[in-house]
Amino acid sequence: MVAFDWHLHCAGFSKNALYMKKILAIAAISLLWLGCKDNNVKDDGLNETDKTFMKNTSRADQAEIEFGQLATQKSQSQSVKDFGMQMATEHGTSVNELQALADKKGVAIVRTMDELHQSKKDALVAAHDTFDQDYIQSQIDDHKIVIAMFENEEANGKDAEVRAFASKQLPHLREHLSKAEQILTSLQAPVGG
Repeated sequence: MVAFDWHLHCAGFSKNALYMKKILAIAAISLLWLGCKDNNVKDDGLNETDKTFMKNTSRADQAEIEFGQLATQKSQSQSVKDFGMQMATEHGTSVNELQALADKKGVAIVRTMDELHQSKKDALVAAHDTFDQDYIQSQIDDHKIVIAMFENEEANGKDAEVRAFASKQLPHLREHLSKAEQILTSLQAPVGG
C-alpha cells in the first residue's frame, strides 16, 4: 500500500482525489440509472425518482453536516471554518425539512452517511497540511453531484411537494458551490502575491 500511495503522490494524485473520482463515477452511474428506470411504479404520488432522491438527499445532507463540523474543528483558515459552519447549519435545516416531508409521504430515510462519504470523511480526518484544500475540493465535487441530483428531481420527479423541496434548495446549493470555488481560489493563491 505504501508503494501504491507513493506512486499516486508522484503522479500528482492524492487519496482524496481518487475518492472524489470514485464518487463522481458512482453518482453519474446512479443518475443514468434513474433516467432509464420506469418512474411510474405506483400511483401513490411518488415515483422511484422521488423516493431515491429523498433517501440520497438525507445521506448527502448528513455528510455535509459532519464534514462541516469537522472543518470547524480542523481548518487553519477562518473562511473554511465559516464555510464549514454554514454547511453544517444549512444542511441541518435542509435534512430537518426533508425528514418532515418524508414522514408525511411515508418514506423512510436514514440520517447516516454512506460508505463512500465515510471513506471521504476518514481521509479528511487523516489530512493535515492539505485539509483545507481537500475539504473545499470535496465540497465542490459533492455540490456538483447534488445539484445534478436536485435538477433531476425537479425535472423527473412525480410528487409536486418533493419537486418543490428540490426547487427551493437548488439556489442554496448553487450558492454553496460558488462560495466553495471562491474559497478554493483564495487557498490556492500565492501568499503575499
